[in-house]
Amino acid sequence: MNNPEWVEKINEILRNKKDIQPGESRPKIIWEIKEDGLLWTEMLRTLYKTKRRKEIIPFPTVFGRICSKFSITKAKAWNCIFFLKEFGLIEISKCHGIKLNYKII
Repeated sequence: MNNPEWVEKINEILRNKKDIQPGESRPKIIWEIKEDGLLWTEMLRTLYKTKRRKEIIPFPTVFGRICSKFSITKAKAWNCIFFLKEFGLIEISKCHGIKLNYKII
């Protein structure tokens, strides 16, 4: 039985994460989302749509979008952000916001 595509993408990210040295920039992940309705794909889409021209999305904007769309508290939104950071999908810019390491096509 094969894993869903999103699981395979995360497994690929984890394999590639070991090859990146500290301070080295991570290549952007290009992701074609085919499965609708999954929590993580919806969150990734929401963050991607939030990104405008600036590279860093400010924390108030991130929490405003995530908390209102998913009806979750700020504490739970932080947990989601740290989860996405662990898989290398985002980077946290201390005191500023988040930077996306993926592109949705």
